[in-house]
Amino acid sequence: MTVSKLFSCLLLCFCAAYLPAQSCDLDFENWENATNANPPAGWQRINSYVGNAANSGAAYSGTKFGGMNTVGDQWVVEPLTCPGEICFWWRASGTSSEYEVDIDLSVDGGGTWNTVQTIALDGNNSPTDYAQMCVDLPEATYPAPFENVLIRFHHAVRTSGSFYFDDVCVSAGNCTVTPTQFTFSNLQNGCLVKDTPFSVTVCATDAQGNIADTYAGSINISGQGLSGTTAQTASAGCRTFTDLQINAAGSYTLNAAGSGLSGSSDPVIISESCATTADLTVMAYNLLNFPNGRNDCGSANTLVPARWDSLRIILDYVRPDILMVCELQTEVGADLILADALNVNGASNYARADFVLNQSPGGTALNNAFFYNTDKVTLYSQDEIATNVRDLGEYIIYVNDANLATHSDTVFIDFYTAHFKAGSTTSDESSREIQCNSLINHIMTKSAERNAVVGGDFNFYDSAEPGYQALLGAARPFNDPVNRPGSWNNNVNFTDVHTQSTRPTESDPLDCGATGGLDSRFDFLLASTPVINGTENVIYEAGSYQTLGNDGNLFNDAVNDPTNNTGVPPAVLDALRHTSDHLPVLLHLNVTLPTAPLSVELLHFTAEKRGEAAELTWEIGTEAKPGEYFTLQKSANGQDFADIERIDAVTMSNYQIIDKLTAGKNYYRLQITEADGNIFCSPVRMLLSGDAGWGIYPNPTRDIFYIEREGENALREDVIITIRNADGQSILQTKKSAGQAVFAVNTFNWQPGIYIVDLQTAHSRTIRRAVKF
Repeated sequence: MTVSKLFSCLLLCFCAAYLPAQSCDLDFENWENATNANPPAGWQRINSYVGNAANSGAAYSGTKFGGMNTVGDQWVVEPLTCPGEICFWWRASGTSSEYEVDIDLSVDGGGTWNTVQTIALDGNNSPTDYAQMCVDLPEATYPAPFENVLIRFHHAVRTSGSFYFDDVCVSAGNCTVTPTQFTFSNLQNGCLVKDTPFSVTVCATDAQGNIADTYAGSINISGQGLSGTTAQTASAGCRTFTDLQINAAGSYTLNAAGSGLSGSSDPVIISESCATTADLTVMAYNLLNFPNGRNDCGSANTLVPARWDSLRIILDYVRPDILMVCELQTEVGADLILADALNVNGASNYARADFVLNQSPGGTALNNAFFYNTDKVTLYSQDEIATNVRDLGEYIIYVNDANLATHSDTVFIDFYTAHFKAGSTTSDESSREIQCNSLINHIMTKSAERNAVVGGDFNFYDSAEPGYQALLGAARPFNDPVNRPGSWNNNVNFTDVHTQSTRPTESDPLDCGATGGLDSRFDFLLASTPVINGTENVIYEAGSYQTLGNDGNLFNDAVNDPTNNTGVPPAVLDALRHTSDHLPVLLHLNVTLPTAPLSVELLHFTAEKRGEAAELTWEIGTEAKPGEYFTLQKSANGQDFADIERIDAVTMSNYQIIDKLTAGKNYYRLQITEADGNIFCSPVRMLLSGDAGWGIYPNPTRDIFYIEREGENALREDVIITIRNADGQSILQTKKSAGQAVFAVNTFNWQPGIYIVDLQTAHSRTIRRAVKF
């Protein structure tokens, strides 16, 4: 690379002759909102400074400027995508200033710098009036995808004087990918059936997969048994083929060719038919002061914290698809359930909703949580319903329909986790009724009656309780699947539905739980009328409701009494007694997946990365109707989506939105609302940007774990790793250099527990992870 060195006498002529029009479309900095403590967003200040015009009147415009007056001082511009030119106004602090300031470029995160321009002053009539300099940047040296290019002002040599600069303007260059192949992506999700249309996107890319968005040539697809529209012209380097079909079941490879390029797909699996039903096991469980237990109820009590080991035995036996729990004390407890009781023995398919501390007046010691089998369902949204005692958790899921991309519809179910007021007084009953009415009022805000299940510890003593009657008698009622009205408490006629207590009279309390044997029905699962009748593609499986471990003959006895003949393994019965003073209740739901397409036919929804932006496109195959609209949604974790833009459907088939990517993982989905109010969602798309994130494995760990950089850009920065224990004490701090992908952490002499790992990058962005030892 040739380095230009401009001395002061030449510089004045250069600036006078060259004052180009500038777009500043990548960055503009006039320092007015910057300080030493808060430099410009994304910029790095290294021993340099932000000055004020009151200090020698040094600003070109406004009141502030950037300055350097020591060898090694640096200002590094925020990471940019394909910068083509940088312009700025600069001057020296005095006519005798003698120094060299380099304008450098880096394409590897600052690992290597190349000088593209040098301002060299020899102390002879150095310029003290501001003049503009514009420097062309060599776009041809940027590797695709031309991102995270750094520009640096570097005080390389100094004898005397300061360098002042202001109004820094960076404009985009011309960066293009040279295509070498065709790459297949966005193969339609789910089950692909023979003689049924499916979609796939083909793009012209280089060997690394970067899209050549200037390619506008032909793309022709071929393959055994393939039909449909197989020849199209690319737009911005890509084309989505939406009506391809293959005439027989089997494994196939698609081939693309055109304009001297070629490429092949991964195997495409075509089936004779796809599943049209699904089954869900639903479980509600009061976990009794989990995980820390309680020890404030008398000297005879035994504190048994961290009962995840016995809970694991129960959950491994049931393998619920939906698990609703109450009396959860902390988020650490939720993590223990997920990591040590559900995702065990090679399983990794369980996830949980966000843990939310109770915001109602009842305090934060007893909370709800929701866990689900990601192989079968996806969490669509969650909410908290405030009451007079404790929050009710709302969790809306949809069933993972393998045919979703074909017919653009699936099944939604609303789940509610409740823990109503305990006690047998009239005041306690009134409190429970208020909580039930809070749930009813929330449900009445919905546009129609829906598939819904509410479960938890209701603390009802008999069916005449006003709260129970409110739920069953609401305009949109819940139904009791066992349909056993009467006085449940301490009544031998209802032994088969009793859920408390799992422990006999002669035993001492564990974690302040109840004793006395099974004699109360406090735990329930109730279902909405559409679920009972099966009118909305979900139906309660008749006879599937059960109180786990209760054989109907254990009145005032422990659940693991030797006479128990449920057939539940003895180890599970022992675990039920040890884990909680409540028994879990279960039911099964049968789901019939839709097969007919919705009136809005979504042909495809794609997300493509364009620099540091996401290009989101979709196409519908039907004419828009009044009242139909699209809502584009975004998430950082793939679960909690927020609306970012609403677009009314118009009589056109193609839509496009550009969204700025945030550092890490960016999940997108499209919510489509039909004219009749029906709502369905597209498959989720994910794009990676900036520091994609960090992985920790194995987690939990026993003797050593590893921290791994997950994104290419994360390799380009140093990182400071700080590890703290549950008390906030720092037990390890170390710095790792850029380029190192995996770090090993030895846990020798660590105490068991949860540890917080903070990773701080050079841009002062802290990434936090938790690891269990």
